[in-house]
Amino acid sequence: MGGAYVVGDDRSLLDFGSAPFRGGLPTTEAVKSRLAYWGVRAASGFMRIWPLWVVQPLGGAAGVVASLLLPRRRRMAGRHAGRTGLEEKSGSRSRAVRKMFASYGQYWGESLWAAPRNVRRMAGRFDLDGFEVLENALDDGKGVVVVLPHLGNWEMAGAAVWDMDVEVVAVAENLANSYIRDWFSRMRGLTGISVVFARRGILGELEKKLDSRTAVCLPSDRDLSGRGIPVQFFGEETTLPAGALLLGIRSGRPVVPAAVYFEKKSRYRAVLRPPLAIPREGSLSERLSKGAQLMACAFEDLIKAAPEQWHLLQPNWPSDRV
Repeated sequence: MGGAYVVGDDRSLLDFGSAPFRGGLPTTEAVKSRLAYWGVRAASGFMRIWPLWVVQPLGGAAGVVASLLLPRRRRMAGRHAGRTGLEEKSGSRSRAVRKMFASYGQYWGESLWAAPRNVRRMAGRFDLDGFEVLENALDDGKGVVVVLPHLGNWEMAGAAVWDMDVEVVAVAENLANSYIRDWFSRMRGLTGISVVFARRGILGELEKKLDSRTAVCLPSDRDLSGRGIPVQFFGEETTLPAGALLLGIRSGRPVVPAAVYFEKKSRYRAVLRPPLAIPREGSLSERLSKGAQLMACAFEDLIKAAPEQWHLLQPNWPSDRV
């Protein structure tokens, strides 16, 4: 089976314009959308001519260069490096930020490189940790909810289960640029991946998917809506999205934290942790609150294992916006 590819939830880096052509002369926004689309296609074509061991450092170098052009993102990355312990581990904030941007650049390089023929070769590059958790969760022929932080190359999570009899559905934030959105979705579809975009009513559709051997993957470390559940996350209050937890509670299926780390020699380490012990009793709000805090703690542990690989360059705590 294919893997879970969740591309494009960082609107500021890919979502250049959104207006389609509406007859007559194209609007300025439509032209921007088309140019952005062809720019991404060109970058992908360039990356795909190289082997992975070239793509990874090339992407990393591009990430470091990008950090010089994005001072606000650079400052925000520095704040997060202080929270996760990366600043202390690296010896300085500037060194920590370079590591974060290099890792993020590697992620985007790999995402652009990931043609179907390339992805199929990735299955043998994984070291698996805790995958008996997934096997046990799927043992009754039904599905599992997988929650991930934006860590390492979270999109490669599905390649780790390539040889397992499991469908993988990835939930992605909806890009306004429909050209880029549709292209990424189409490319992932060629590798057997089901990509669905967040929209009203999506939880009901995903709940039906969980009636079969399906892993529904949701990155859940950023609350883009601003209407999430309050948690303590790295010692400070913020909110995390409720979607994955609500899906798990409604379906009765386990919610499993996971991460995919970059390793040396173009390898990856895929980690699954035991299902969150979401209470079975109490009000829905109480169960969501306790589940969200458990998820935050699980994400902290996963992120601390490789904080430079946490690709969080946006405000994520109320104090970041002051």
